[in-house]
Amino acid sequence: GRTVYDIAIIGGGPAGLALAAGLAPHAGKIALIEKNPIAPQLTTAFDGRTIALAAQGVALLQRIGVWQQLQKQAQPINHIRVADQFS
Repeated sequence: GRTVYDIAIIGGGPAGLALAAGLAPHAGKIALIEKNPIAPQLTTAFDGRTIALAAQGVALLQRIGVWQQLQKQAQPINHIRVADQFS
């Protein structure tokens, strides 16, 4: 038979995964559609990518209940230097 979903999220990157986690307790069936396998992205050995989060992003992740797991790998940004070829 055909599966019917209440919500479809296209993209399983950080934004799509956060949206799915935030909606899960309140929604019916959620389809998370991503062309690449999601399981490897959920491990710390995925590929070395980093993501910078502003305070509002951390607050959102706290509200949806996932920050507690992510906080173990988080580090504060103490200094940022933005440069281009003329700096």
